[in-house]
Amino acid sequence: RPEFALNLTEVDQHEDKIELIKDPDRRELLVWAFNNWSTGAKPNLPALPHQFIHGDANGGNILVDGESVTGLLDFGDSCFNPAVCELAICLPYMMMGQENPLETGACIAAAYHATRPLSEAEVSVLLPLVCGRLAVTVAVAAERRQIDSGHPGWYISEDGAWDLLQLLPSAVDFF
Repeated sequence: RPEFALNLTEVDQHEDKIELIKDPDRRELLVWAFNNWSTGAKPNLPALPHQFIHGDANGGNILVDGESVTGLLDFGDSCFNPAVCELAICLPYMMMGQENPLETGACIAAAYHATRPLSEAEVSVLLPLVCGRLAVTVAVAAERRQIDSGHPGWYISEDGAWDLLQLLPSAVDFF
């Protein structure tokens, strides 16, 4: 699915939005996140196992009954990507708002790995992919703010994304 705004294999299409971030500390953090994705994920993605992914696994799109997942909603972000992208997309949503987001992310990644083992190559791109997803979240939010600042649904994850991004530079080995 070429030129899909949220495709984790095309994060760099949003680098031009860095200039929209006025706070210098946040801009520097966003540059770091894009660079982490560009150097740690992008060159390795073509060699990873690919599959159809849902592309938006978050609390609002996962149906559960007790402790069992019974279904998924909203296939609008589905695409053919490296399989590990599904986990990298889900992790930020599940980490946001948690008391210890890095521990939460590590637990989710471990549970995923227990069900579908990750190769060393997939583990090595996981943090850079999460950085890429968060970079896209805040970059697209900044662009959308210029289009329509009165559309709160467009920014629902922005604050949580910034909070997570601030933790990640020191979280090199948390997966």
